[in-house]
Amino acid sequence: MLRPQRLGQRGNGTTSSSSTPVDVVGPSSGAASLSSGSAHARAVDHRRRCQCWGANNDGQLGIGELPGSHPTPVGAVLFYTDVASVSAGSNCTCALTTGGTARCVGLNLRLQLGIGSWAHRSWTPVDVTGSP
Repeated sequence: MLRPQRLGQRGNGTTSSSSTPVDVVGPSSGAASLSSGSAHARAVDHRRRCQCWGANNDGQLGIGELPGSHPTPVGAVLFYTDVASVSAGSNCTCALTTGGTARCVGLNLRLQLGIGSWAHRSWTPVDVTGSP
């Protein structure tokens, strides 16, 4: 059974389901790595820039906007340059910069943002506590 893609998590500009793989619209210089959460995904390109698409109901895209979905890749605020790796969780995302700083954004119900508090969510990326 196909799960409805109403939030644009396929990254191809549509919200329709597909039983076969589809090309993501962008990133323009090719993806070096990819990570997907429950309804959003991210790609890091060869220039160490991060782009994201899909659901943003808890700020997990890191684009500094209130809830909404993006069916095509957009640049992630403060995640956009110098990204070494990225990991998308259920409703949060974390990235490691080339300088060794870990940053997270999104829902924090189980302290998964690593910020040392029970803050409910963060709309823009925050440094993980103890990160250099």
